[in-house]
Amino acid sequence: GFENIVGIDSFYEGEGLVNFYSGDIIVANTTKLDEDYWNFSITVPFTNGIQDWRIELIPLDGSGVTIDANFTRQFFSDAVSPRVIEMDVYTYDHRVPSSTQTIQVQITDQPVLPSNVEAMVWREWINDYDFNGLPSPDEYQSFSDVLLPNDMTAFVGQYTILLDDSGGSIGDKVAVYLTGNDAAGHPLENNGTGEEGEHLFMYQPKADGPPSIPTAAFSWEGGRQTVLHPMISYEFDVMMNEPNGGSDLMVVEVQLASQQNSDRLPISWDFITGDCTTTSPHLVIDDCEMIGQNGPAGPYEEDITLNVEFHLLWTIPDLGDTKREPKLIVQDRAGNTDQQAFPTLRWKSSGDMYIPDETIQLVIEQGTAVADGARVAPGSTFEVSGDVLF
Repeated sequence: GFENIVGIDSFYEGEGLVNFYSGDIIVANTTKLDEDYWNFSITVPFTNGIQDWRIELIPLDGSGVTIDANFTRQFFSDAVSPRVIEMDVYTYDHRVPSSTQTIQVQITDQPVLPSNVEAMVWREWINDYDFNGLPSPDEYQSFSDVLLPNDMTAFVGQYTILLDDSGGSIGDKVAVYLTGNDAAGHPLENNGTGEEGEHLFMYQPKADGPPSIPTAAFSWEGGRQTVLHPMISYEFDVMMNEPNGGSDLMVVEVQLASQQNSDRLPISWDFITGDCTTTSPHLVIDDCEMIGQNGPAGPYEEDITLNVEFHLLWTIPDLGDTKREPKLIVQDRAGNTDQQAFPTLRWKSSGDMYIPDETIQLVIEQGTAVADGARVAPGSTFEVSGDVLF
């Protein structure tokens, strides 16, 4: 309807004004179009809620407009990424083999949950192309059979993965991570990756078995220690067996003084962190490591040994001739427990020190040595040395 307009041009430059509103605020405008298009970019506000965006056309030459000169659309500004918050399987776990293995994962997001979640699955007996017993990024296969929650508008939804692990051998492994994004394009978080050790979860098709402690599981480095002294570094090994691997152990505790109610000098190992901790104020852990047959123990190694280096502090109570008895306690996730005390390895602490007479030496630079010492001039220097022993 504009005079002298050729083609699809809407209006001459300066004869119309187009405003773009976010709510009631103008965030962009123009008086020039590219034929009948206006292309521009804005940043979605970093909020979480409804946004009203409106296009308004205003004539600047006295012309009129139709009701279509105002165009409103409603959007939801989504600042929240979907993320995995819980699952009914541990990062390293075991399950009884099944053709319909069910894994449930809880994902949170708003205003709607992601609907394109896929499971990337690695099964050792099918996908371990390099035969190293561990998943590689290119060995995972997409597995879209993920059951979605019934209510996609809920804050938290339960996603169900159905797997068939009946074709594997006992002890083979299955690893899974998830992919997907929500409607706003935010990728799923806390979902794992295909890189080594970064899976969402891994499990063995294997029945649960109780942990056990072999005979003579406790040994001191350098032989039996009958007396321990403050600030001296000591080292010991404790052996244990767990059919489902060390990752299944919820409790690994060495009590160096198991019969003392006041302070059992406990040392606890945690699989997730790989560290040892103690609640005793009289004990300092210098180093600890769970060891397998070829170095640091893997999550599914059955025969494992905890190596601990520690030292006692001067504050440790002196019990005289009363001896302390080591003990090892292990418990798996199912609550199966084994414990063993080592009465033949009882020890006592002593902070007593002495200086043997025969180690005392007197060294003079000037003067004369005599039977009971030396004769030296005032201002001269001399040295006295001797061994300090527990």
